[in-house]
Amino acid sequence: MARNGIYEKLTADPDDLVGILAYIAYKQHKIEFCQITANGNPSREQIEQFQAVAAMETKVGLHTPDAEDSALQSADTRKPIGPRTGRTRADSGQTQQ
Repeated sequence: MARNGIYEKLTADPDDLVGILAYIAYKQHKIEFCQITANGNPSREQIEQFQAVAAMETKVGLHTPDAEDSALQSADTRKPIGPRTGRTRADSGQTQQ
């Protein structure tokens, strides 16, 4: 299986919840980049440039605080599940165990 450099930089181990959430934040950022670049059709070169910038230590570190906030919010059913949904865990039918 091919290794993913960003994933490895963000996660300490396979059970690192904050690291996994940070990787999800990175992927969301990448999707947003692709949607706004070249009318939603970025070239391979543009994607590679995005990945090169995203792999910089300063950029990688930006995803962790957002991931920590998401982890804390998911523990509180009164807070939104994600930054864009506006839905709460209670709205989605999820309950704490």
